[in-house]
Amino acid sequence: MQKQLELIDGEFSLEEGLELLSNLLQQKISYHTRKTTAHREMFGTEDPQALLRIQELKEMKAALLDQFKNSDPQLKLQIHGRISLQSIVSQQAS
Repeated sequence: MQKQLELIDGEFSLEEGLELLSNLLQQKISYHTRKTTAHREMFGTEDPQALLRIQELKEMKAALLDQFKNSDPQLKLQIHGRISLQSIVSQQAS
């Protein structure tokens, strides 16, 4: 199965666009935070991949906000966010 989802497709004011993107990034940060918390509860250690992804997402969010901090508030952002889904067969480790 393959599927494309148009998650975001439109023109936004600078404030709306940054809020939308910041909220999406924050949701991903929250997801990985919950994931590493669950890993710590189950295995006694944090999930290193989740911790790395949290750091990457925080840096991405900060860079995004920094890039537009001195921009004209009348600026519009055109945002296109497509998600591609493809089902795969998971390979179990022996």
